[in-house]
Amino acid sequence: MPEVILKGEKRYKKLLKDYEKALNYFFKENFAEAKKILEKIISSEEEEKELIKKAKVYLRLCEQRLNPPKPELKNAEDQINYAVYLLNKKEFEEAEKALLKALKLDTNQKGRISYLLSVLYALKNEEEKSIQFLKEAIKIDPIYKIYASTNTDYINLYKNKEFKKLVKRNKDKENDKKE
Repeated sequence: MPEVILKGEKRYKKLLKDYEKALNYFFKENFAEAKKILEKIISSEEEEKELIKKAKVYLRLCEQRLNPPKPELKNAEDQINYAVYLLNKKEFEEAEKALLKALKLDTNQKGRISYLLSVLYALKNEEEKSIQFLKEAIKIDPIYKIYASTNTDYINLYKNKEFKKLVKRNKDKENDKKE
């Protein structure tokens, strides 16, 4: 059984309640609020060693989540992978910066980068830019036409005539002629 030295039952119950509150914030990914409460628990004058020890662990985790280490991006491939990660997190401005930097580092990946920029602008509902980069990507490699036709990130462009024309497949064109 852990060693417990308390100055009062009420203070201990308050400490537990605060700890529980901090964990609730933590698991809801509100790390800033969790951190505040955990710091308060740790700085309390209570001598509940086990609880303080656990609070310190969660405090370190909060600090790591609030200040994640910046990835070391050495080349275009790293920039592209980081941009995809940022796109998934809906951090569009940073994703755009990473993609533009990747383009400067390696123009051989212009098709892929143009396609990802097209996706980014589609997600931001910037139709003209999205279509511009999609045209560029398809011109470099027609595979991007197939990718775009099946990618739900383009949902905002599904009704756009230019987008429809761009991603229309030969099979679709044949069906149109039969009708």
